[in-house]
Amino acid sequence: MKAHQVTTALIVCLLLAAVVGSPLRGQGQGDEPAQATELGLVRASPESFFGKTIEFTVQVREAPAAWNPYLTRFGPVDYRALSVWTDEQSLWLREEFENPFGLVFARRGTPAETAFAAAKPYQRLRLSGKVRECFLGRAWIEVERVERLEGELGEGAILHASRAVQLMAGSQWSLALADLDRALVGDLPAHVHAALFELRDACAAELEKHRR
Repeated sequence: MKAHQVTTALIVCLLLAAVVGSPLRGQGQGDEPAQATELGLVRASPESFFGKTIEFTVQVREAPAAWNPYLTRFGPVDYRALSVWTDEQSLWLREEFENPFGLVFARRGTPAETAFAAAKPYQRLRLSGKVRECFLGRAWIEVERVERLEGELGEGAILHASRAVQLMAGSQWSLALADLDRALVGDLPAHVHAALFELRDACAAELEKHRR
């Protein structure tokens, strides 16, 4: 093989390696309607939402001061981040609590960043933003609008509900029922209240069965 052919082949290989190792990037295309979706669907298939503007609800986990942006644009100098759970996650289950969606981002100096700075753990937020990049098997979302929602699954409710699940696993139905009653107190989101109430009904049925 001639020298110029070797050089051309090497350049092609390097370009292919760069493409494989780089995130899929989407550029702004102007305003477009946000597509309402569950964030869990985005986690399951991030490439399906690449470049799309989506609206979704999250539960705030924490606001990290630093993170690794890898090859993405989302470094701490230009963005503020929130670590979030999807709104569909049942946080009283250990495997769900310990497996948040990850980070979403707001550009510094924007109203969205101001809202991120004020966010507290367990608050529910409706967010609208664009899936700017897909990298490392996840969607990297730039949030443009933030709305605080009423109702949240707080730390106390999570504690009581998770303890109830453990008690039910040990057939301690009476104690589990008491914890579920405590978990159901407060301004819970409707879908969370329904899920916990269904769990309470199952617990009450088991307790009644064992009393016969």
